[in-house]
Amino acid sequence: MYHARGMRNVLRSTVWIAFTAVACALVVVAAADATRTRSSHVFTLAQIRGVVAKYHPNAQLPTRLPPKVSSVDIGFICPSPGTGAPPCFALLDYFAPGASAEPFQLFLYDGRVANKVVAALVAHDGGAWPVTAFTAGRFVGKRERQWTKKFKVGGFDTYVWQDKLTTYALSVHFLDSGAPAYPGTVPRTVIASFSPIKAAKPPAPAMVVMPDVIGLQPLEAILATRKAGLTGPWIRAFTPALTPDQVHLVLKTSPVAGTRMLKNATITLYLGM
Repeated sequence: MYHARGMRNVLRSTVWIAFTAVACALVVVAAADATRTRSSHVFTLAQIRGVVAKYHPNAQLPTRLPPKVSSVDIGFICPSPGTGAPPCFALLDYFAPGASAEPFQLFLYDGRVANKVVAALVAHDGGAWPVTAFTAGRFVGKRERQWTKKFKVGGFDTYVWQDKLTTYALSVHFLDSGAPAYPGTVPRTVIASFSPIKAAKPPAPAMVVMPDVIGLQPLEAILATRKAGLTGPWIRAFTPALTPDQVHLVLKTSPVAGTRMLKNATITLYLGM
């Protein structure tokens, strides 16, 4: 069956060039998961949303997941399930560390190809198993079942649906009893939770208040600004002193005291001369 061989072999052996740079920066080592062997392209849930948002901003991902699911293994060039299906642009294998079976696999396709994907699934198993309609939240699609009973290992339900210009296929392994291979997996709940990926906004830069350093020696003034959280750079300039005792003291600053500013903003200290 394609799930047992094709999916996982390609998942571990090939790399999609478009993701390479990000994968190098964001790869998470799954050494703690001693019971399974996975590729090196493992991402946390937050990281995978960031990767997909960058390289395919029109795609959506689920937010409600089975218990303890915390990571995603990416197949960058993935085989489409079935026979003669269009190529998918990514295969996401959601898993929980230490589990003997992954909750689900998610195939992502460009374009309106849902019917072609379903046809490929049917062709793969010779139409021996039914295709039924399903509804999950705002999504409507078709479920194709593949079940080779003689192997006594259950089968796979693949849910295929279209949303705008992206097609999704979510494949879930079930046991002969009908229960999910990974306990707690409810496919329709997962599908209903799919939502657009919003790129994370960078945190607002920290602002610091310029202290009053008028009348201080230059070194004292710099130390005072450092204590306030400012890191410079500092520029020394000169301005006429009105009295002899003002020479070499800070007579004014730019920015003035009380100004909210970035901690690494330039500070000019005007010294009496």
